[in-house]
Order: sequence, then C-alpha cells, then structure tokens
Amino acid sequence: MNSEIQTEIVLPPQPPTNQEERNIKNITKQKIMSNVLSTDGTFIPGKFEYVKDKNFREMLVTAWQAINMTESWHFMAQPIDSFMWSDDPQLNKINKKLQELYNNHSGFTYGYTMREMQSIARYGEVEYKKNNKN
Repeated sequence: MNSEIQTEIVLPPQPPTNQEERNIKNITKQKIMSNVLSTDGTFIPGKFEYVKDKNFREMLVTAWQAINMTESWHFMAQPIDSFMWSDDPQLNKINKKLQELYNNHSGFTYGYTMREMQSIARYGEVEYKKNNKN
C-alpha cells in the first residue's frame, strides 16, 4: 500500500493589479458621475433652480462647480469626518476653488453646504431634490 500523502498548496488570492484597481475606481467614478449628472427631466444638474432661497442656491451652485472643476465627486462620496477641520489635500483643492467662486461662507454654511454635496455625490441630485424642500 502506498502511503504517500498528497497535499495541495492553496495560495491566498492575489491582490488586484494596478490596472484592476483603476478599472474598479473608474467604474465607481462613472457610477457616481451618472448619479450626480442624472436628472428626472425637471431640472438641469448643478443649477439648483428648484431651491427657493437664492443665497442658499448660490452656495449649492458654487460648491457643485468647485467639486466638478476639481473632479472630486468620487472623493466627496467617501466618508469624511469633518469638512471644517480636515487637512486632506483633495479637500484643500476643492476649498481653494470654492473660495474663488464664492467667498462668503461662514463655518456653518460651509459645513452644511459640503454635507449637501456629499449627499448628492452618494445618492444623486434626483434624490436630493426629492428629499429637500428648500
């Protein structure tokens, strides 16, 4: 009787290659952008014409533009503990552009506006419009 023990070597799965990671990120970015840019036919994305308060509308429009110009929607969809106290380079890039477009924020309006943008990055403007009666 042959008493050889056959063992199969099982290796852990390989981590994704850089190309695979880029593909995953691109798919995620495409999904986020399709959410951000989608419409139900009653509005133009990023214009917030359905927001009644003109000052708040201007804050939303300029934040939307700053995030769009810095290509930061994917970043905005991620968990962010604090917009006020973060030293994240991507957020600094957004803030610099936002200050060029709108330099009238208080700490509160800045934080609130950025949370609204985070909601749009995650769920899209169609959902934002449905859930916000401004």
